[in-house]
This record gives sequence, C-alpha cells and structure tokens, in this order.
Amino acid sequence: MSTVMHLLLIRFALIVGAVVLLVIVGFTALMILKRGGRLPEARRAAGPLLRALAEGDGRDRPAGSARGRAGARRAAARAVLRYLEDASARDDRRPDR
Repeated sequence: MSTVMHLLLIRFALIVGAVVLLVIVGFTALMILKRGGRLPEARRAAGPLLRALAEGDGRDRPAGSARGRAGARRAAARAVLRYLEDASARDDRRPDR
C-alpha cells in the first residue's frame, strides 16, 4: 500500500511541477512581450486560436458537455479570452501618453 501512495505522491509532484513551470514560462513570455511593445499584436494573434479552443473540438457536442481535459481546456481558453477582451477594453479607454 505504501508503494501505491508513493507513486501517487510522485505523480502529483510531477503534475504540480509542470503546472508551476508552465506558469513561470507564461509569465516570462508575457513580460517579454510587454516590454517589447508587442503585447497588443500578440493579443490579436491569440484571439482566433482561443476562440476555436473555447468553442469545442468539432465533434458535434455542445461546448459544456465534454468531461475531463477537453472541458478544462475549453474553460481555460474561455477564461483567457475573457481576460484578453477585458484587457483590450481597458487599453482602449486609457488615454495615450
């Protein structure tokens, strides 16, 4: 029984490590784009991809019916898309400097 628990803990640690690494890489990419002044271009380029991910996988299922990773991927894509739309609206309201 302890061998199974050790394997589960190792699996959990690997998943958490991968998520943390993904967050760090994403944050680094965001800062590089922001400092280079190419963040609005990246938002426009990521929009269609995120919309396609948020709509579904094309298997004639409603967007909310899938379970597991596909549903989580669509939920994450919707959240990022919502954030990008809100951020672009905030940028449009900001006066030019």
